[in-house]
Amino acid sequence: LLDGTGAGADLARTDLDELERRVEALAADRADLETLPRRTELLRRLGFDGLGELVEDLRARRVPIDQVGAELELAWWRSVLELIAGAEPTISQYDGTSLSQVAERFRRLDAAYLAGASARVHAAADETRVATMKLYPDTSRAAIAELARSSTVSIRDLAAKYEDILFAARPAWLASPYLVPQVIPRGRHFDVLIVADGGRLPTAAALPSIVRARQTVVVGDVLEYGGDSVPSLLDDMLRIAPHQEILRDPHPATEGLRAFAQRRALVGEVVAVPSPVAPEQDRLVTVENGRGPVTESMEYVESTEAELRRVTDLVIEHARTRPERSLAVLTFTEEHARRLMERIMNTVSVIPALRDYFDPGAREVFTVLPAAQATSVLRDDIIVSVGFGKTPHGRLLHRFGPLSEESGRKALATVITRARGRTTVVSSLGVQDLDHARMRTDGARDLRALLWVLQGGHDVPVVPHVAALTGSEEAVAPPLPEAPRAAPAAPEQEELAAAAEQSAAGTGQESGTADAAGENLSDEDLDAAIEAALARKASASADSADAAPETEQGAEAEQETGPEAGPADETDAGDGAGPDGETAPDGETAPDGDAAPDGDAAPDGDAAPDGADVPAEEPATEGAAAPLDPVPAPRELETDALVQDLADRLRRLGLLVERDFGLSGDRIELALGHPDMPGRLLLAVDTDGSHH
Repeated sequence: LLDGTGAGADLARTDLDELERRVEALAADRADLETLPRRTELLRRLGFDGLGELVEDLRARRVPIDQVGAELELAWWRSVLELIAGAEPTISQYDGTSLSQVAERFRRLDAAYLAGASARVHAAADETRVATMKLYPDTSRAAIAELARSSTVSIRDLAAKYEDILFAARPAWLASPYLVPQVIPRGRHFDVLIVADGGRLPTAAALPSIVRARQTVVVGDVLEYGGDSVPSLLDDMLRIAPHQEILRDPHPATEGLRAFAQRRALVGEVVAVPSPVAPEQDRLVTVENGRGPVTESMEYVESTEAELRRVTDLVIEHARTRPERSLAVLTFTEEHARRLMERIMNTVSVIPALRDYFDPGAREVFTVLPAAQATSVLRDDIIVSVGFGKTPHGRLLHRFGPLSEESGRKALATVITRARGRTTVVSSLGVQDLDHARMRTDGARDLRALLWVLQGGHDVPVVPHVAALTGSEEAVAPPLPEAPRAAPAAPEQEELAAAAEQSAAGTGQESGTADAAGENLSDEDLDAAIEAALARKASASADSADAAPETEQGAEAEQETGPEAGPADETDAGDGAGPDGETAPDGETAPDGDAAPDGDAAPDGDAAPDGADVPAEEPATEGAAAPLDPVPAPRELETDALVQDLADRLRRLGLLVERDFGLSGDRIELALGHPDMPGRLLLAVDTDGSHH
């Protein structure tokens, strides 16, 4: 019993009285004998579970109690690595340095391959031209001689005369659709025609190109606005030809106005890579006393003095406080854009300190454009000036220029998707001012829904543009609202203390043993720690088909708590950020009927965007009835146990950890940040499960 201890060393030379005291102490220590059966049972269970060698190793090395948890964790991760390496031998042949070298070599070779693409295309074209000249030697000499003369005929006549060699030597042509009739003779000369920007090209302009090809492929944005009220080529093709939606957005995932427009364009869910930085929330700036005279020959009020002044102030404020970010102001009409540009430039001319920001030679120069010219504009921030107001008597004429036309939805979607970052909507009108019953076009109804969403309401079900053109009239409900992700910040000391307290109470976290460093654990605490470790190991190694439903429910219950979870979840998931960051008041509901007529304001200044189409919303309180539509469960991860263990370990190291991170279907299993760099996530960790 004393072997290996200080009391058991050199017993042959120990005094008899000392030996007697040691024996009496052993006889008096009955606590160890009382717990001996329990310890024996645990040792047998550990050996049965394959941990016997680990226990013997810990006993032989006399590992302190406070390090047992770390030793068990190390053995677990080593066994996982050995299992992976045994299943895939190629993994065991690489280390971190080798993988980094392979990745760097791939990047270098890929860049070199792309850089040489132009030379390869030129070489292939030269080979084709030489082969054509050899195949038609006489015709080629005649064509070269005619091209050498100064009195060369038009390209169209030349192409018609030497059609055999011209289209064979140059199989790919690039031309504006408006120039095709002038440079290419009649007849089908091409196998495939690719029309770019089909969303804003009139069908009549593309017909000369279409009849010169055997097959036509139209690429475009269904909500791209070109200023024409007639249907575009893409609209007409969607009615008669099969289509494929591209649901990958290169823009970082966001739940702002960009998602608002995407829901009105495509049937499928648009996926995008999550942003490592919490995106700025789009905002609504309401202009008070936005009244003015009716625009001559337009029958609506536009460019009120209050809105012109408010937009100018916002532009000057941006130039002073955010000069590193580019800016553009977008409107719906050319006249409002002209007046805004004049007002802003007149103001800037008397502020010399801001002239550099408005330098015409800047890479992304400040500009004010109408929606018809906004498709080519992309800026860091965008200000959208609605421009419409009330008459001097407070009456609203429900006519909104381009928004009241057939392509009004396209005009609205174009201006609210031109920002890389934040979009600010400036409006003299509120939701309570717009009568749903008097709105006849999608563009006008979308404007009302837009103001409702920016004031904190939920989006309304809509029929996407693609669905309407392909014959479907079924409205698609928006996804259930989620609270916007706040910028990652360091965990509070109270949360860390609570976590440590839960671990000490036996919650099953491995950190419980680590937090007990320097303390002597009782037998009961040791039993609890061992049983918790065994339970974690068993849950990680169990078959995913049997264990996943139970473990997922537990994880969801902790990660997706309801409004009663605590201060962090006090805000109702349905209450979005209102103007200037304010939250929609609790209890605010959408009316069941049509909106009140002009002049009747809804409670708290908010009204439903779609009248009877919007279900009433109840405030988030305890005992509230569950929503009619079931909440979709998070996706099941094959490697959930492994990822959860890794997340626990990283949290104990003081890192910021986000599980299942993202806003769309493209999510990241672990996103990591550092307390010293708040507001930003630094590393994404993903496994190669079936979702990858």
